[in-house]
Amino acid sequence: MPINIELKKDNRIVIFNIPGKTPIMSRSGSFNFHNSMELLCIAYGSCFGREFWEYCHFNNINIEEFESFILTMENSVIYLTVQHPDTMTNEVREEIGRLSTNCAISKLLINRPIIRFIENKTPKEVLVDETRQSRCCGQK
Repeated sequence: MPINIELKKDNRIVIFNIPGKTPIMSRSGSFNFHNSMELLCIAYGSCFGREFWEYCHFNNINIEEFESFILTMENSVIYLTVQHPDTMTNEVREEIGRLSTNCAISKLLINRPIIRFIENKTPKEVLVDETRQSRCCGQK
């Protein structure tokens, strides 16, 4: 699938167009548009997210028990913070760490992402309570 890069003469906005998808706009130093480091974190997050979803799906782990996944970049290093249930085993923690550095985007990076684990602040029962959850795109 080709990604078309559009550059305009009178502004510094870079537009990435992929046929059939919403355009992504980038501009260094702009509050309203993604900068190159944010786009890199998004690419890594997408790659890791898919790998993590598949791992949870095939190992019967409820993804809803994880409170959050947060990406930040500090000194050109991507940090992934995983907020997890207190019942998570060391084996699962090690597997998540492996997934975080073995996805396709991670393998292309000079500085491998660093993963941080913190326990959920919200009780697991609240996170998986189906009466409180809103679904996306009509999913059940």
